[in-house]
Amino acid sequence: MAKKIKAVQEKLANANKLANVFGLDRLLSVDSNVEIIPTRETDSFLDHSEVVGRKTEVSKIVSLLTSATNQQLSVIPIVGMAGLQPHRYLKSLTIDGFGGEKFPSWTLTRTEFYGNYNDGGYHKILFPCLKSLQLWSMRNLVEWTDAMEPTTTGIVFPCLKNLTIRNCKQLKSAPCHFPSLEELDISQASSTTFEKISSKLTTLTYLRISGISELASLPEQLLKNNSSLMSLRIWSCDDLVSLSPHEYVWGFYTSLRSLEISDSEKFSYLPDGLHTLRSLEEFRVSNCPNLRSEW
Repeated sequence: MAKKIKAVQEKLANANKLANVFGLDRLLSVDSNVEIIPTRETDSFLDHSEVVGRKTEVSKIVSLLTSATNQQLSVIPIVGMAGLQPHRYLKSLTIDGFGGEKFPSWTLTRTEFYGNYNDGGYHKILFPCLKSLQLWSMRNLVEWTDAMEPTTTGIVFPCLKNLTIRNCKQLKSAPCHFPSLEELDISQASSTTFEKISSKLTTLTYLRISGISELASLPEQLLKNNSSLMSLRIWSCDDLVSLSPHEYVWGFYTSLRSLEISDSEKFSYLPDGLHTLRSLEEFRVSNCPNLRSEW
């Protein structure tokens, strides 16, 4: 306690030395008794017309913050921003370059977003509202296991429509249950991860893969189960030899409109089944030096 009192006295002494800087006419002595007058009125040095975020003005401050050309906001009171935590009016949050091990608790939204796994009910749905998910440059991510596999009592990502995974080269395991996924964009990942994620997809309309190591051809189940696929783009897959060794799968692709293959050194032949794709409108093959077959 004595050390704390001494530290306070030193801080008060420093404040006395700065009296002229702050324009104070009179300061109490460090050794004098301090009298607290709770009813004394004080004046703020702020222009109240420039302060927003107090009381019920949260929607106003969010509007000002999201306006790139706004020049009106000069002071944001910490109280109005709920201790720098996002308010319920916040609809989008981006965290870039986070260096910690765990995200702060205030990044958690309401249970309507995450779902309630411990509700005691027979059916538990996690992330019931999530429609888009992106994982970028998570170089140390090895296992994506927090999202459980579907069971008789639990469902994960029932409404997810867009999934992007880029530069997660160490990722070895991932969920495979995405019942509503329409767009998959995956690059700089292992073929094991790609095959796991795509193994049970049935609703894809857009697929883009790039830099997938050890991928000789597209998984048979992926091609067989996604007849609604409209766009397929493959870039920089050095181990890719062909799209599929199974000719019959192309008979399912009555919706494919765009097909592009580029920068894949080992890609050597195109399946004859491509001739049956009457819906195909755009077809490009570039920088595949070992391509032998004619189409």
